[in-house]
Amino acid sequence: MLVTTMIEAGLPRSFLRPLLLVALRSGSSHGYELAEQLRQFGLTTVDLAGIYRTLRVLEHDHFVESRWERSEQGPPRRVYALTATGDAEARVQVAWLCEARGFLDHALDAVTSQ
Repeated sequence: MLVTTMIEAGLPRSFLRPLLLVALRSGSSHGYELAEQLRQFGLTTVDLAGIYRTLRVLEHDHFVESRWERSEQGPPRRVYALTATGDAEARVQVAWLCEARGFLDHALDAVTSQ
């Protein structure tokens, strides 16, 4: 658990952006659901305020749109969905994440083979 937290602390803040876009590819969600999806991706600490800030930026950039939805269990909640532009950006981000993983695999292979 401590190792995961150290790794998460080393991730750039911008890392949240591709993760949210990827999470929204499975369908529209509200902030708490997105936080849970990020936990399923392996993040142990999830900053809800950071998620909402990033969602607002994604909405401003026209990658995400939101609407209010009534909830039977509490107040209305804002639900986020990818736009067509956001879906295209999510695909770009998945390619970027795969490239980053390849780079890290290569770098780690070089270090561990010494």
